[in-house]
Amino acid sequence: MRIVSFIVVFILSVSAVAGGFIEDPENGMIIAMRDYQEGRYEEAYKKFKSLADRYSLDGHHSSFRFMAAKSLYKAGEYAPAILLFESYVDDFPGSRYAGAALLLRGHSLYKTGDLTGAAAVYISAADIDMRSRVGRTAMANLKPLIERGLSIWQLKKLIDEQPVSKLREEMEMTLAERQIESRRYRSGANTLKSFLRRNPYGEHSKRARELLDFCSARLSGSQLIGILAPLSGNYSEYGRSMVEGAKLAAKHMKPDSVDVELIIKDTHGDPVQATNVASKLANEECIAIVGPLRSESAVGSGVISNQYGVPIITPTASQKGIASLGSYVFQVSPAVERIGQTIAEYAVNELDIKEFAIISPDDLGGVTVSRSFAQTVYRLGGEVVYTGYYGTGATDFKMQIKPLREFLLMKTEEQLAAGEIDSTDYTEIERIIVDDSTGEAVDSVVFKDIEEWPVHLGGLFLPGYPDELKLLIPQIRYHIIRTQFLGADGWDSEELVREVRRYVGNAVFATDFHVGSDDANWVEFANAYSAEFGRQPDKVAALTFDAVALILSGMKKGHNEPQKLREYLSDIKDYYGVSCKITFKDNGRANDEVRIYTIDGDKIAKADY
Repeated sequence: MRIVSFIVVFILSVSAVAGGFIEDPENGMIIAMRDYQEGRYEEAYKKFKSLADRYSLDGHHSSFRFMAAKSLYKAGEYAPAILLFESYVDDFPGSRYAGAALLLRGHSLYKTGDLTGAAAVYISAADIDMRSRVGRTAMANLKPLIERGLSIWQLKKLIDEQPVSKLREEMEMTLAERQIESRRYRSGANTLKSFLRRNPYGEHSKRARELLDFCSARLSGSQLIGILAPLSGNYSEYGRSMVEGAKLAAKHMKPDSVDVELIIKDTHGDPVQATNVASKLANEECIAIVGPLRSESAVGSGVISNQYGVPIITPTASQKGIASLGSYVFQVSPAVERIGQTIAEYAVNELDIKEFAIISPDDLGGVTVSRSFAQTVYRLGGEVVYTGYYGTGATDFKMQIKPLREFLLMKTEEQLAAGEIDSTDYTEIERIIVDDSTGEAVDSVVFKDIEEWPVHLGGLFLPGYPDELKLLIPQIRYHIIRTQFLGADGWDSEELVREVRRYVGNAVFATDFHVGSDDANWVEFANAYSAEFGRQPDKVAALTFDAVALILSGMKKGHNEPQKLREYLSDIKDYYGVSCKITFKDNGRANDEVRIYTIDGDKIAKADY
């Protein structure tokens, strides 16, 4: 009998090879299974796939599909096996192989390094029937993943994506225990509170309450504030100012009932590094983060902090839109557009100027503030008659000044011809001898050389930097352009004012911060800073001090959780810090408070505006 069976199988095998296919699906299954059992998995896959394709209506069709996927898995072809197992479960959810297909798909995902995906599939397999062999195997594979294989963040995400799983309670308790082991007491407490709201009397409720009490005890007496600062690299001097400003605020402004610790991370002035360390600070359970220095670095850090639900205050980043990254992101330094808008509004509304020109550096900041200035002027009914840009490091500005003067000369000639302006500034008395013998002479009024004509302009906006302005302003006066000088924060320099005071008259500029302020807050801060660190504070130190002080003021009022602190910060209005006035309320958490200052002689004073 065995010999007969062998001969039948042999004939069928030869027939399959010769004809290229098995006409009978049952015999085809026997031959494909022989390949599988003898380890010829690729050949087995080809046969099972061919059978599945040919006999889609046969009762063995689901078996062909399952074995084709399983053959790929055994052959080490995990990526295509994943797709086949997925489609199998979708097409045959009630099949007796569905659990095994899920289990093998989980194994395949694990083999490709997708641990989160593997864990999710193991959960689905276990949820079918935890007492079955497949369910027990899935649980055995899932346990090491949730206990150590997945990161805490991956485990939390996995739980959030499995809201109705039978394993949710076990996974949440594991998450809480891992958070506590990592000293992430606030996250652990939040996980346990969420757990107890849904399971107040469940199997693990007693243990959950014990762990929650433990977390509460650890959280009651201390808080962490993260500082992102460039302690090395090109911006390290600014990083030093940030750290010193933060330390001074923590020393003088902290609540009496809470210990505050600053966790300082070096961004190296690099956006990628800033994003990485922001993630680390968020994981270290900081109640809030201050920094980083630059707008380029603030974007990634803001996204990360918002994702983790940790408030972040950027003290110095001024790119428009940073605060719009999320509801946990706050911006102290107004966007540069706000500087241009404010000085334009003051010039038109308060100084009653309608005609303007702009000479600006051609970098991003210069172009942006100039565009904002011009747009505001036009919106208010004024006009910008000329805009000129110069490159970094320029020392000769004739190419920017001469076109402006030529335009103003043409206008002056038209006004003189129409009798609209007094010609006194453009003429001189010339004595002409009419009789050589007697020396009799008469006075004649003649026009001066046109190069000597003064020209007038309502307002000239110069949003440059101090070293550039020292050279630019005298050259403007050399070309006899009489105007009201308008500026941005580059004008806030006592050295600049001393060098150009004889040229500018009563100049006006807009800035969010003035170092030489005589405000009581600034004076007190400057004295404390110099006593602590042996040097005068700069803008960066002051802005960082205010950012930390805002966080501490919220903590003093009992806002000792990130979400409550975010709500407090979102409601800040007219907070008078040492650097500037700060308002987050009703403006998308981006401070837009800008002040106007006047230069009269060698004095800088705040305008009443």
